[in-house]
Amino acid sequence: MKTVVDDDDRLTQQFILRSKAVLGAIDKRYGFKEQIQLLTDAIHLTIPEFDLNEIDNWLYSFDELKKIIQIANVYSNFEKNEQAADIFYQLLKYTRRHYQEIITSGGLSILILYNYARVLDLSGRYSEGAEIAKEGCDSCIKYGHYQTLPGCLEVYAECCYHLGKIDESAEAYCQAYYLCKLIGRKEDIEITKAEAKKYLNIDFKY
Repeated sequence: MKTVVDDDDRLTQQFILRSKAVLGAIDKRYGFKEQIQLLTDAIHLTIPEFDLNEIDNWLYSFDELKKIIQIANVYSNFEKNEQAADIFYQLLKYTRRHYQEIITSGGLSILILYNYARVLDLSGRYSEGAEIAKEGCDSCIKYGHYQTLPGCLEVYAECCYHLGKIDESAEAYCQAYYLCKLIGRKEDIEITKAEAKKYLNIDFKY
């Protein structure tokens, strides 16, 4: 019987493994260890010696970097935010070392900045989170990646609130809210409204 994917078609095999990690099996969602194993197996198809603890040891394609981002987000989804933060720290160091301008202008570094700031916020590392979120905001504006900007602003606003920077927090929540409305990010609008109301009693009505 002929298989659907040839043994040497590693890119298609990677896509299948990544899709399985995201979508799960027909009758269940995969757990934490299963998702990590699927994504690690996918990277091993093209980088056999890949080690999550030594990310900077290899050169990656954009797709391989996206799989590492996905691994970090799996850690975060299962509330392992310190481990996720370590992975994003390694990824950010990697992007700053290798072809920074190309990766940032293409949006990948911005995605790393946003997710790194988010898990720092979730870990209670608010000063670091605010710094990385601010860098994400600046990069979004510089390179025109406005879809990610509301998320960076929302993380920055929450970190500022926890740092006692109330005016900066309020300004960032307002910016995030109206930008979400401008570009049609309905889910992000609700998140921003809820947080602004919870922390600062700001009530966005329109």
